[in-house]
Amino acid sequence: MSEDVESLRKELEQRTTDELVSILRNRDDEEWRPATFDVVASILRARGLSPEQVVAMGPEGTDVVESEPTETIRRFFSPAEVRNPVIVIAGSGMVISGSADGDHPSERSDDSRRWPADQVKD
Repeated sequence: MSEDVESLRKELEQRTTDELVSILRNRDDEEWRPATFDVVASILRARGLSPEQVVAMGPEGTDVVESEPTETIRRFFSPAEVRNPVIVIAGSGMVISGSADGDHPSERSDDSRRWPADQVKD
């Protein structure tokens, strides 16, 4: 075995089994040299895992952040209609509020458009 592959093996042996499984599953040729995958497979085999089963699992999925479902409860068609509305949605604990100066809540730098219902002042 060449020195280059031997140093790669020593580096990879320091990684956790989960990290090695991830490397073999994703098989990212841009991040790793081609020899890496054979070395990872042999390390996993020595640790009692089947590289073939790891590869068969396919690439890891990408984490997707799902937003909460939304529902339109009212539409405003003019700035006068938006002026200081405060709507408390019963049971949800969320308050939707416009501001006194008429700016749109999404244009504010702070997150003052959402408050727990028990913190709303009349």
